Amino acid sequence: MSTFSGRGLTRNLTSRLATVLCCVLSWYASAEWSERSHWEVTRDGAGLYRAYCVLLVEPGQCVVTVSTAHEAPQDWDDWLTGGSEGAASRVTWVYDPADMHVINRYDHISGQRIPSAEASKQLVFEKTGQTVARGEGVYPPGNRLVDELLRRPKIWTGFYAKKARVEPAECPATIGLAPYAIGVDSLVDHAGMVVGDVLVKVWPWSYNDTVMDSYTNIGKAVKDRFLIGDPARVEYLQAQPDGGWKLVKKELTWPGVPGMGLQPPPKLVEFKQQWAEQNAVPERALLNLMAAQTGREADNADLFLRLQRTEATVDRYRLPCMYVAHTLPMVMPQLGVEYTDTVPVPGPDRVARQVAWLDKVYLTDGGSVSGELDPADYEGRDVTAHIDCIERVLEEAAEHSTEAFKAFSDEERDFMRDQAEHLMAGFLDSHMMCFDGNISRQRRNVRLLGLAHKLNMEALLRQARAASRIVDERFLASLKATMQKVGGTGRIAARETPWGRIVLSGTGNDRYVRKNDNCAVLVDLGGDDFYANNTGSSLPGSVPTAVLVDFEGNDRYENWHSMRQGCGFLGVGLLVDCAGDDSYVGLRCAQGTGFLGVGTLVDLAGDDRYRGIDHCQGVGQFGAGFLLDDDGNNRYEGRHACQGVGLTWGTGLLHSAGEQSDDEYFNKGKLASGYRDLGSFEGWGQGLGCGHRPYASGGLGMLLDGGGDDEYEGGTFSLGGGYYYGLGILRDRKGNDRYRGSRYNMGFTAHQAGGIFMDDTGNDRYATSHYVALGMAWDESCTVFLEGTGDDEYVAPGFALGAAAMNGYVLFKDSAGSDTYVGTKAAGKYGNHYHNGTSVGMFFDLGPGEDRHSGGRNPGDIDAGPEHAFFIDAPSVKDAIQQLRSDPLSSDDN
Repeated sequence: MSTFSGRGLTRNLTSRLATVLCCVLSWYASAEWSERSHWEVTRDGAGLYRAYCVLLVEPGQCVVTVSTAHEAPQDWDDWLTGGSEGAASRVTWVYDPADMHVINRYDHISGQRIPSAEASKQLVFEKTGQTVARGEGVYPPGNRLVDELLRRPKIWTGFYAKKARVEPAECPATIGLAPYAIGVDSLVDHAGMVVGDVLVKVWPWSYNDTVMDSYTNIGKAVKDRFLIGDPARVEYLQAQPDGGWKLVKKELTWPGVPGMGLQPPPKLVEFKQQWAEQNAVPERALLNLMAAQTGREADNADLFLRLQRTEATVDRYRLPCMYVAHTLPMVMPQLGVEYTDTVPVPGPDRVARQVAWLDKVYLTDGGSVSGELDPADYEGRDVTAHIDCIERVLEEAAEHSTEAFKAFSDEERDFMRDQAEHLMAGFLDSHMMCFDGNISRQRRNVRLLGLAHKLNMEALLRQARAASRIVDERFLASLKATMQKVGGTGRIAARETPWGRIVLSGTGNDRYVRKNDNCAVLVDLGGDDFYANNTGSSLPGSVPTAVLVDFEGNDRYENWHSMRQGCGFLGVGLLVDCAGDDSYVGLRCAQGTGFLGVGTLVDLAGDDRYRGIDHCQGVGQFGAGFLLDDDGNNRYEGRHACQGVGLTWGTGLLHSAGEQSDDEYFNKGKLASGYRDLGSFEGWGQGLGCGHRPYASGGLGMLLDGGGDDEYEGGTFSLGGGYYYGLGILRDRKGNDRYRGSRYNMGFTAHQAGGIFMDDTGNDRYATSHYVALGMAWDESCTVFLEGTGDDEYVAPGFALGAAAMNGYVLFKDSAGSDTYVGTKAAGKYGNHYHNGTSVGMFFDLGPGEDRHSGGRNPGDIDAGPEHAFFIDAPSVKDAIQQLRSDPLSSDDN
């Protein structure tokens, strides 16, 4: 028996359980249960205690698990000696031994008793908390008893609160919880609570019970005891206008998080199995060896099991790449290479190939739609023949669009169109949706999330593939030559169609600034033009598919309307600029974005400038947004949520493909950091996958740079990372690059997400002004930071360089070069009090270079630090394995 020192309650508990143990062992034969396995009492990170027990029954019937939560020591004594009677909050769970689904539960508050037990049944459960005492009688199942419970939707109390001191005349409470954030469709929302009220009782826990000390205590207690649909009784003090209180009592049922709790569909499981074959990587062998030598095999296995269990239930928006990253984190380097290497390079059919690439993301099949027109229909023919081809494309695209949106009523389409701006504004104000203090807006946004899944994604991608025929290289070359034969600076031809106007213009310096300049297809032959129309963007209700092509000139695209410059808004939008040094200025949802649609901006040549405020430059939400720039020294400037962002069910990609292009990426400056760090701004972009927590998973966000000496600067949550079931990837293929960030930057994750950062080669410089960056994972998340060749410098104050906490996994690997690490100690120690268990942080500096480390680390060191942090400085992974086999670590090497 082991003890946990530090509190008198713990010492008393331990001695009581030891005294009781002898009684328990002699009591088995005559008790209502004939046999029990081990017992254990744990103390979690919040200081709360639980006791667990497995009771064994007849073969072929069921397994009974008893869990107690937040009870007094005397209750545990009564439980061990008196069976199912005792503590008020205890529940007994009965399982089928074949598939472990819940058969029944016995509620001891109602005086129910469990059946007798006859024979043994062996089980293995997840361990949680720090052990206070153990012995024969209890086996630890953990907070969420068995996999069956993990496959159920999560109960959601739905509030964040501060502890409040109250002494009202209406009830005997002296403590309560005052919410500062309330989630729509949660328990407290159903109860009618608002910010300013005080929660004082949650049945069966009475006034001033320990669970009322914090909202996390209630959350853990509820998960131990209840299932969705169980009775939920709450009491709260409602603030009155005169400053007094009114006690409100509500009898409800426990709700789950809206949209969550689905079983992973077969396509996710099959996709994972394909990647599982690549799980035997050298880094895994090294981790297993170090864990075995230091006695951490069980803890490491526990972490990987916990990460898999975060995907035991999903929502409708979970992407396959996120599912794989979470369940197989060791294959994330290969996953990053696969998704970035398959992004189409510049060349013919570029847009069609990019749309086809989305089949990889959504596991769809768009191959039935050809990516090009029949040359016989237009080559060598006049302008009218080319316009005929364009009209036929618009007609076919409209048919696919009708199919994509046919599941929505007219009211639902109008609602989504009108609510889109409010969803983005809510994200700007409160990145975690249930923190949005504008409850009416939050309620409408939750409805939008509940509706959007009815979009037929395959039909939408067929629409985009069809539209790409208009910008096929062969067709555009023929169209340009035909227009040049007509010549002139004014309009060459125009046609009205049921799907919008088609306009062909000459070489003049044109200005498109009137409402009637909005077009389904606009092709401009040349000149320094100014565009303020729909600029290749769909218009809900009138233009389902829009295309703009500008062949030559230094052009300006400027819009103060949202959803412009190659935006697919409830449709498909394409903007292709073939040459010139161009300027793009937009406010929101501009420059290659998709919202319930697919939007693409392609700039083929020139030194270009892209400026946007928020949700700009390759952003997808319920669809895809691409910003593809093939060449030139470009500057991408955004203020918030810009540059390769994948929000819910979205794919966002910014691809600057020039191999010698010296580009600048800037994403910050609109809002001060929510962490209130002086000098730090919000960012949320530059290769970010992000969900609307806790209502909907995130998407895939990617920033891909082909080469050149580039400069990156981002605010919080920028530069290759994920948030809430989103996967973010940043990859720079070559060049001497400069990265500057603050908090959550450069290979980061938070809250069940995935992040991949890759810089292939070059002498690079990384600097963060604040903590939490450069290869870190937080809260059931997985991150990889991969630096290739080059002499690199890292400056990080803290929680960086292979730092993981709250059941996180991170791999930081610099593969070659003489590198310098300034600031924090690599692979340091951090906590896990959110969920208990452990984290894994691996730091690899490989190659023969001369490295300099901070924090007491030395070149050539291999050690296992505290909290499962592993530090390796060696020529290669293979060399590290050989060294450990000849000179093993020990459990004392931490």
